[in-house]
Amino acid sequence: MFKYLSVLPFLAVATACTTMAPDYERPDVNDIVAETYAGIAATTPDETAVTRLGWSEFFADERLKALIKSGLEKNRDLRVAILTVEQIRARYDIQWAELLPNLAGNGAFSRSRTNEYLSPYGKAMTTNTWQLGVAASYEVDLWGRVRSMTESALENWLAAAENERAVRLSLVAQIALQYYTLELANERLVIAQKMLTTTKNWYDIMADRFEKGAITEIDLSAAEAQYQSMVSSVQQLTEVRDQAKNSLAQLVGETELPQFSDVPALPLASANLLKPLDAGIPSFALVLRPDVLAAERALRAANANIGAARAAFFPSIALTGTAGLASVELDDLFTGAARTWSFVPSVNVPIFDYFNGRLEAQLDVAELQKEIEIANYEKAIQNAFREVADELVVQKSINARIAADEAALKAQARRYELSAANYRGGDGVISYTDVLLAQNDFFAAQQNILQTRFAKIASMISLYKALGGGWTEQSVPEGEKVASAE
Repeated sequence: MFKYLSVLPFLAVATACTTMAPDYERPDVNDIVAETYAGIAATTPDETAVTRLGWSEFFADERLKALIKSGLEKNRDLRVAILTVEQIRARYDIQWAELLPNLAGNGAFSRSRTNEYLSPYGKAMTTNTWQLGVAASYEVDLWGRVRSMTESALENWLAAAENERAVRLSLVAQIALQYYTLELANERLVIAQKMLTTTKNWYDIMADRFEKGAITEIDLSAAEAQYQSMVSSVQQLTEVRDQAKNSLAQLVGETELPQFSDVPALPLASANLLKPLDAGIPSFALVLRPDVLAAERALRAANANIGAARAAFFPSIALTGTAGLASVELDDLFTGAARTWSFVPSVNVPIFDYFNGRLEAQLDVAELQKEIEIANYEKAIQNAFREVADELVVQKSINARIAADEAALKAQARRYELSAANYRGGDGVISYTDVLLAQNDFFAAQQNILQTRFAKIASMISLYKALGGGWTEQSVPEGEKVASAE
């Protein structure tokens, strides 16, 4: 029996080399996305440059880098994604074990008494039985069913790993966007507080003039309304600022944000806040995005499941054997005469499952699942292309928008300055209503330029994420292969 058991590992290796799964071919997406983005030539020869760029080099703000590092260590969503990968890896280990023979050792001792009426010798007897052995079972995977299921489990594990990388990339982008959302709220609040001081001064001036009879109560009421409106704006922006803090704290896994008294925050207008991205990157680099790779891994898993479904049509062969020692006396247990063994090969033919259509339906399910995964893969590619294209549209015009907003801000500041000076001069050309309108427009222009600067930063972060960057802290070396589904 032991010579039969020794053959099983070699059978496991020999039969696991072939499967009935169709040859995998990556879907051709040339007909659903263009090679380049509208109006932008592919100028760089290295399509993985952005993918290799680490987030610590893309972002310049040291506060932000510290928050991202904290988020990658403590964020609960990322922790769930990591644990999910480990769980699926364990499932793969379980399935991989099916490729090998199942071996189990056993030992037993029994003691029984036979009374004199049942004993063949006419007297009561006490019998001891000692057993020690090993049992082995193995499915001869001639058609690759087990191998296909193992390959599917492997692809599911790799897909989970890509999903975890996608969660990591998304978290980096979310923290960065929320950080600059908080900075936007801070800068808007500062402007509102300055404007609050200005409107309070105007209200005091108008109250003094009203007491002297120089203006009507209409102008005084207008000044008071402007002041109270700004008080409300400051309160509202304070709420927005505090809520932004709470959201950022949750993303980085804290109940409140850490203090960075020794590291100054970089304002939205800072130059080189983010590393510039080469917009000429070719569109086929999107196959390196984690979500696209995960979709392809799911497609590969579905392809392997077809092999398992096809193999189910054929007979399965199982080898079962035992070998060991058995004796009624412990002293005789380890003698040659105590050896026992059995070897039981069996064949299972799916007759009824074949004729009742179950196997055919299972194969249809597997093939349709592959078609679904192909559609999901193509959808992931299209979605990635759209995300990049959308952000490139913003990048093409955002600098012109900022320049226009800066010019508008300068003009509104000058208008308010001249209106205020003219009204204080008392020549009667400018009314207080003109001052209020100029003041409101100046305040709106200040808020608008902040929004536009934030829009540029947000677009660059989204473009960085859409191109597949941000999943690693440091840039991947030039010679190191970036993960792919090859």
